[in-house]
Amino acid sequence: QYVNFVLLNFGSTDDLHDFVESELKEEVKSGVIKYFKCSADGWHASKAKNLAHAVADGFVLFNLDCDNLISIELCDKLLEIFDEHTDSVVFNADKPGKQFKKDGIVYNGNGTGGRIAMTAKNFFVLGGYDENMSCMGYQDNDLIHRGEAFGLRLIRLRSHAEAFPHQKCLAMGINLDEWQKMDSQNE
Repeated sequence: QYVNFVLLNFGSTDDLHDFVESELKEEVKSGVIKYFKCSADGWHASKAKNLAHAVADGFVLFNLDCDNLISIELCDKLLEIFDEHTDSVVFNADKPGKQFKKDGIVYNGNGTGGRIAMTAKNFFVLGGYDENMSCMGYQDNDLIHRGEAFGLRLIRLRSHAEAFPHQKCLAMGINLDEWQKMDSQNE
């Protein structure tokens, strides 16, 4: 089994494209990283995640937000899980900090909530992320709940879940109150 990564440039206005061409050239050439660039009219989490999954070619798809970290150990663990439990949805989040509960899922808020894995087949049968939602908020919970309703087994995997600390949505010009409003509206 192999692991590769889709790096989606969803209309980025920073120097991501130049960085990929200069610093990740060998990884792209070897196929370890599949770089896909598109233009977009503003950020939309569900559309970006669906596009990244659509250009992926793996048996297992794992969403990794741009502020998240991944390790070889996590890749190995995910492959191990899906070797044994094909009809699963893996929620790989470890959120230290202030705890809250939403839809039966306990959160603490460190930015690792979007780390969701399932087989490509199950992802597309479920229709992927709901693009009718506001640009962000609740799309991850929605996918998990639809997976469970479909009969997928939820596996909570808290190990290897890390994210870069930052103020939520700052780069997109969205403040926390706006995000919370979208999250509630999408719910």
